[in-house]
Amino acid sequence: MCLSFISLLPWGCGGPGRGAGRQHGGTDEGRHLVRRKRSAGNLAGTVTTPEKRRQRSAAEKPVSQREPEAAVTDSHRTPTPPPAGRTGGRKFPPLIPGFPGPVPLPSIANRRRANRPQASWNGSNFPHRTAQAVFHLVPEGVVVAPTIRDIARVAGVSVATASKGLNGKGRMRPETRQRILDVARQLDFRPNRNASSLTTGRTYTVGLLTRDGYGRFTPPLLGGVEDALSVDTASLLLCDARRDAVRERHYLDVLAARRVDGLIVTGRATDPAPPLPRSLPFPVLYAYTISSNPQDSSITVDDEQGGWLAARQLLRQGCRRIAHITGPASVLAVRDRIAGARRALAEDGLELPDRLITYGPFAERAGFAAAQRLMADGDIDGIFCGSDQIGRGVADALGTLGVRVPEDVALVGFDNWTLLAAATRPPLCSVDMNLYRLGRQAGESLLRAIDGRPEPGVRRLPCSLAVRASCPAPVTDTTEWRDDSPLVPDA
Repeated sequence: MCLSFISLLPWGCGGPGRGAGRQHGGTDEGRHLVRRKRSAGNLAGTVTTPEKRRQRSAAEKPVSQREPEAAVTDSHRTPTPPPAGRTGGRKFPPLIPGFPGPVPLPSIANRRRANRPQASWNGSNFPHRTAQAVFHLVPEGVVVAPTIRDIARVAGVSVATASKGLNGKGRMRPETRQRILDVARQLDFRPNRNASSLTTGRTYTVGLLTRDGYGRFTPPLLGGVEDALSVDTASLLLCDARRDAVRERHYLDVLAARRVDGLIVTGRATDPAPPLPRSLPFPVLYAYTISSNPQDSSITVDDEQGGWLAARQLLRQGCRRIAHITGPASVLAVRDRIAGARRALAEDGLELPDRLITYGPFAERAGFAAAQRLMADGDIDGIFCGSDQIGRGVADALGTLGVRVPEDVALVGFDNWTLLAAATRPPLCSVDMNLYRLGRQAGESLLRAIDGRPEPGVRRLPCSLAVRASCPAPVTDTTEWRDDSPLVPDA
């Protein structure tokens, strides 16, 4: 840049000693000779006027110390006149090729595009101002967001008053606050979170770490968390550890470096998981999965209550010989659902013996094979399925055997995976875990923890029942499932 700037200057702009010294070989002796000649000329009266002495003094200064007018004149560049409507201020030569006008300093840069309508206000106690009177037009394609100083300048108030008006704080006249809001709306103003975080100490970002990948339960839970955070205008950062401890540690370091306000940890199972280090500089909340540390905050599903709902629905349908086909016995949710089903049957004077419980993977083929064995070994009139995938396999097996549903055998599934349950023949009655509601409560609880009000311990949210044709007994209480989140994708 320095070389390019110097190359634009004429040789005579380098000072009297340089130009004249070249005529004498550029030596010190030559420069002294030039100075003696000029001194002699002054004594002889060749340069006697004050104006010429001022011009000579200005020419002897280095280029960097000259006045702007002198630098422009020496470089043979004509100053560009200011655009229409602009008065006063420094004049800058054109720096962007193809743009005829001067480019303003960043501190007074135009915040609006040339093709946008200019804001204008008229009022008895508000002087007529326009955005063009405050901002200057920038070249097409250059977009700079308006700042709070621009809002204050257009509204005719101080920066502090503009900040209070935008944040709904402080005492001021209603018309003043409304004028500030109108100006912000006209100029498409959006608060700078990076600037506000310096005073609030918050970045308005929250991390969501899933330890074992994204599954079917993630979209509704994520939708609830996102809706809860949108009230606080916070953003969500998604991290997938994929059951890798090294990757999980990396994401924790990244989130700490980004100064997130909090973290939500989730997974595919409700079994207690190893807690994160308590030295993290932000609050942590566990959603769906729970922490093995009772001092941590965890929100999960009440699987026992869900099993109780499923068995009670079969009892309402008139079933008395109920079997259960479920997942692996090592899963905590499986054991909790069995306990709930047994409690419901005990309330009606019945029981669920171990011989009528079949364990296996959560898959359609497992439900198909288990249903065929149950129907061959005993007289069953109701089956509680540990998942909708198992339920669909059971329905296919009963159809193959010529067993009518629900006239001969009633079915109740679990999870309420609507894409699967509604496509089963007949549509599968299922227990819904209310994951959207769980995610929303997790987000709200994390916001309270960020504000200094943590809620340690494990909270279990109740399930609901989605009644369909496989077990259509009417539900007379508030446990019936309602689609409170129709916009959340059910994948």
